[in-house]
Amino acid sequence: MNKQRKTILVITTVLTIALLTTAGVYAVFITNFEGFAINTSAEGLVIPSAQLSSPFIPNDWRIEQNNGDYISLSNHILASNRCNAALIVRMDEPHSAVRFNFGTDPSVVVLKVDAWMGAPGPGTLVFSKNFNGVNIGSPVGMLEGVARVSGLGDFDHLVIYTIGGCMAMDNLTVRGN
Repeated sequence: MNKQRKTILVITTVLTIALLTTAGVYAVFITNFEGFAINTSAEGLVIPSAQLSSPFIPNDWRIEQNNGDYISLSNHILASNRCNAALIVRMDEPHSAVRFNFGTDPSVVVLKVDAWMGAPGPGTLVFSKNFNGVNIGSPVGMLEGVARVSGLGDFDHLVIYTIGGCMAMDNLTVRGN
């Protein structure tokens, strides 16, 4: 092998290692729930690098069909069958940003997103944010919005819940580190 080929091989190897190392720094997972069967529980969803659960009421969060109640949510949504049930999203690696579309019934006082480093409770609360939806034309008066948080610190657990009613979500995106 001549010197020029060796140099190209070394440069290619270094660039490949640099790209693979950098890719882990900006981890992303996204799901719009369209690929999951109706009635699949949060615990049954297979999402690379994340696990979803409703620990206080197991199997409460399920994939449901959006029957037109929500304008901004797509066909398949993740929804709580009972109101006020928390959804926990546990990630394999720390992240720094979360975004999702949500819909709530009109009785919801607030949608809360708590981010933790370590398990909720014994871990460290990184941030707690409140969100409110607005009626954008839902035929049954549902309130809708986007929950978006970034730049407040790294987290590896999310706890998502409402005070006062039921909710559904779509287009869950978690990124960064």
